[in-house]
Amino acid sequence: MPRFFFDISEDDKTVVDPDGHELPSVQKAHEEAVRTTSELSMDTACTTKAHAVKVAVSDASHHLICTTNVSFDPGEIDI
Repeated sequence: MPRFFFDISEDDKTVVDPDGHELPSVQKAHEEAVRTTSELSMDTACTTKAHAVKVAVSDASHHLICTTNVSFDPGEIDI
């Protein structure tokens, strides 16, 4: 089964996936990236500051397969 690496960036911090995950296909790796990006963005959706999440998926040769991105801007309150 192919191995995929999911490097996660939140704002200015990046966590490199050292071990990767075995998944049956590129499509499943993309689905996992979308799910992970969504979950991470929901974890911070109640903040009052702008926030960005990116998941970069690479194959075992460390070639970039896909990226998913979410940015959140809570806006301002006009008082």
